[in-house]
Amino acid sequence: RIIARLKFRESCKEAFKMLQILTLPSLYILETTLFCIFKCPLTSGRDIHSYDTRGRDTYRAGRYRTGVFEHLPSQARVRFLNKLPDSLRNASTPKVLKSRLK
Repeated sequence: RIIARLKFRESCKEAFKMLQILTLPSLYILETTLFCIFKCPLTSGRDIHSYDTRGRDTYRAGRYRTGVFEHLPSQARVRFLNKLPDSLRNASTPKVLKSRLK
């Protein structure tokens, strides 16, 4: 609001678009997705078995004994990746993926 000189009750949506700034949740999703695709070892259904199942191309998150691990960034990364379309998931370089995700 300070950068765009907006008043307290004015919407930031148009100012963010004009200044090309991502919101904090959008930035978190972008960075975790980029990190996971290019730095993390990922396991998909086809790595585990050879059956033609519906979730064969989705990535698998690690299994843990307690539910506390469901909220870790490492688990969120896999959820974000599975929600991406295949064209984005198979991007060749981080620069291409980043430009398409924005």
